[in-house]
Amino acid sequence: MRNGGRRSPDSAWGSRAQLKGLADDAALWHVTPEFVMELKSASDRPDTLRAKMQEWIANGVALAWLIIPETRTVEVYRYGQPAQVHQRCAGKALCPALCCGWNGSVWASRRNTLIG
Repeated sequence: MRNGGRRSPDSAWGSRAQLKGLADDAALWHVTPEFVMELKSASDRPDTLRAKMQEWIANGVALAWLIIPETRTVEVYRYGQPAQVHQRCAGKALCPALCCGWNGSVWASRRNTLIG
């Protein structure tokens, strides 16, 4: 990242133009992705994740999502704007392929998704 930090999000996206010309996989540490996503796990502290999302945005990420299954929400972060809380996809402007078909069923309970 610009601040010299090394972060590894749960998921990230960078455009082909941004990744073109990288010498090897090690060079990825010097690229700030355009989109990052973090999925809160049971052991994660929300405030720690929110600070991490702010750090991503401060270092040049255009769009960041923090997905919180317990509250069935997605916190959307963009530079210069307060975080927005949504219960459906809000990233279509930058990442339309990530949003296709996202609806309430993404929050189906584990009991309803087990085959058996």
